[in-house]
Amino acid sequence: MVHDATLSVMIYLIRHGQTAYNAAAVIQPADTPLNERGLDQADRLAARLGALGVAHVLASDLPRAVYDGRAYRTGHRGFARTQPATARTELRGRPW
Repeated sequence: MVHDATLSVMIYLIRHGQTAYNAAAVIQPADTPLNERGLDQADRLAARLGALGVAHVLASDLPRAVYDGRAYRTGHRGFARTQPATARTELRGRPW
């Protein structure tokens, strides 16, 4: 019997949830937190990624992105996940 050992990797690029500055179309400082809509978006994203079976999450270490990663790590409605979420300084946006 011959097996085709093809490795498949899917990468999702996801922007952080909404902030008050995003909603107002204003360029924001690095430490801007998510607004209520952004928090809801992060929770829904966590549920979606969990359903897709995502194995690992890398996020910028900026607060608005860290929350998205933390929402995934803790899971939708607070159920813990075993998949790690890693905050990385090299994933920060660049200054204009």
